[in-house]
Amino acid sequence: MKWLVCMAMCVIAARVAGADELAVVKDRFIQSILPTGHGERASITSEAGRYAASIMVDGRWGDIDYADQTLSLWLAREHLQRLLVMAKGCRLSADAELKAKTQAALSFWLDHDFHNPNWWWNEIGVPQLLGETALMIQNDLSDAQCQAVGKIMARGVWTKWTGQNLIWGVTNQILRGCLVGSENLVAEAYKRFYDEIRVVPADQEGIQADYSFHQHGAQFYSGGYGLAFAQDTARFTSFVWGTKYQIPAENLDVLEHYLLDGEAWMVCGDTFDYSAMGREITRKGKAAVSHSWTSGPIAPAGAAYTLGNAVRLLTSHELPRKAEFDAFAARLRGDGTSPLVGNKHFWKSDYMSHRRAEYFASVRMFSDRLINTEQVNSEGRKSQHLADGCCLLYRNGYEYTNIFPLWDWAKVPGTTAEQGALDIEAKSIGTRGKTSFVGGASDGTYGIAAMDLQRGQLKAHKAWMFFDDEFVCMGAGITCTSENPVATSVNQCWLHGAIAKGTVGAASWFQHDGVGYVFLSDERVHLTSGAQKGSWADIGTGSAEVLSERVFNLWIDHGARASDGTYAYIVLPGALASTTEARVREPDIEIVSNSPEMQAVRHRISGRIMAAFYAPGKLSLGGGHELSVDQPCLLILDSSQVTVSNPRNQAMKVHVGIGDKGIDVSLPGGELAGSSVTTQLP
Repeated sequence: MKWLVCMAMCVIAARVAGADELAVVKDRFIQSILPTGHGERASITSEAGRYAASIMVDGRWGDIDYADQTLSLWLAREHLQRLLVMAKGCRLSADAELKAKTQAALSFWLDHDFHNPNWWWNEIGVPQLLGETALMIQNDLSDAQCQAVGKIMARGVWTKWTGQNLIWGVTNQILRGCLVGSENLVAEAYKRFYDEIRVVPADQEGIQADYSFHQHGAQFYSGGYGLAFAQDTARFTSFVWGTKYQIPAENLDVLEHYLLDGEAWMVCGDTFDYSAMGREITRKGKAAVSHSWTSGPIAPAGAAYTLGNAVRLLTSHELPRKAEFDAFAARLRGDGTSPLVGNKHFWKSDYMSHRRAEYFASVRMFSDRLINTEQVNSEGRKSQHLADGCCLLYRNGYEYTNIFPLWDWAKVPGTTAEQGALDIEAKSIGTRGKTSFVGGASDGTYGIAAMDLQRGQLKAHKAWMFFDDEFVCMGAGITCTSENPVATSVNQCWLHGAIAKGTVGAASWFQHDGVGYVFLSDERVHLTSGAQKGSWADIGTGSAEVLSERVFNLWIDHGARASDGTYAYIVLPGALASTTEARVREPDIEIVSNSPEMQAVRHRISGRIMAAFYAPGKLSLGGGHELSVDQPCLLILDSSQVTVSNPRNQAMKVHVGIGDKGIDVSLPGGELAGSSVTTQLP
């Protein structure tokens, strides 16, 4: 296959050869950030005209606070965002007045050269915005203006950076090279660009062995820095296809794996899984696909810069996995004809993705191998439980869009947590977990995730078992010595439509927005559906305006000083109220064990068994037969195969006894430690 790819690359390169390759790269970049549709182009020129009409004589805007020193959403940045829209408007029209006012706005910034205490703005954000603006209107710039912009763009000392910070740095230098006409600068920047598209060794930032992404240490960031990495590497790879700067085959292979075997598993519609965003969950409008061509490239990114456009640009070329990329692009467009179905465990990031045509569910955990999340530049306040077993469920992708100012952050969906302890626990943001038994087992279609949770005075064993049209959530050994009550959040999403509920004996059920929730035992389940209040400023650096909207908030109360508490419930995505009630009366899930030593379920129809063994143990298969393991592990057993993993992410041999037969399964070490091994039964 690779020789075919190389042949295709050579043919394309031959077509481009002889042209001014720098001009080709520059033109492709400019065309990529301009829409082709009449409506979108009209929106840019309209917005540009509106900004031009409100600009003052000296080139500034009266409603922008240029003295602001906010570290994250710097208010002065708005000048550059507007300037870029005006520059795009100049490219799309011959409006002389717009060009004059664009020149005035550019001169105002260059004359004042505003700085922010956050190095990122000075070395990455401002150079990016100015560079794009200058490329748009380069023919109208003076030599002095070009030199001034180039000087600002040269501020980023990208040689010391890694991960997405490095990609931002080198792409800025690619744009600078296009602006000043330096082939050597573009070539040097692209070389370092490709060096970063690799699977990094353990404990380094960047693409991990399972194709998740880490930044700021051992911190899962596929939907924050990793999403920006995906967007920028895909876009800038497409700009040089067929030129002398084209991506080497080995780096292209890594990029394809990262996009298709990593990022694609974490997106539903326009939405990237919020549990994978880290502190960026506190930014309003954060999305994987944007429909606004007047926004971006920074906070929030517009349509030109987000994943939808990036994948579209890449799929215009003959890629080795082109069919998969075409399907990914279709899903990002909202075309549901090519759903991604399966289960994938990211063992380097303690994260599981479970996908069916009708829904996407995820679990985010953390162990002593990982940092949970971070608070940086005042973003990420209240996020301390985001990796404590956060389990989010998407059917259309909008279930949680911009809900986060209103969340009760002690009830992050899926987590078990002390209530009323957020202030005390604030110091736990940016820390590693206290346990090693955290991970998942996946056979590619089904999966089990489990977490030995220790948080302050709270301990619990949590497990999630994912089937086809349902998944099971279990907790055991829930113990807390503080006076704070403990709760397990089932879901906390936007209220949408009516709520149905009922009881059948000791069991209860709820149904809301096409999702059923079945509690098979006598749980103390609580539901609120009224208004919840909060502001973006409460959790980050956004607006202090107090918002109030109705939220569906379902949780289990374990009480104060909980001792050996348990819970077990089934989630039914796509279920009607009648279906949910029927599952209570005739459940197809059997809870085999729910104890601190073992959590296990059996699917009555398929016979599939999923189990988290926290210690060597055995369980009954019926008919006098037993399933046993001689090591703590996670296991999936069906009629033809067994899948096993070691959630402690260490090499290990497990003997699995099945009735009167046995099988030894060797689990890997190194970069594959924690991944699953599937073995056919004898």
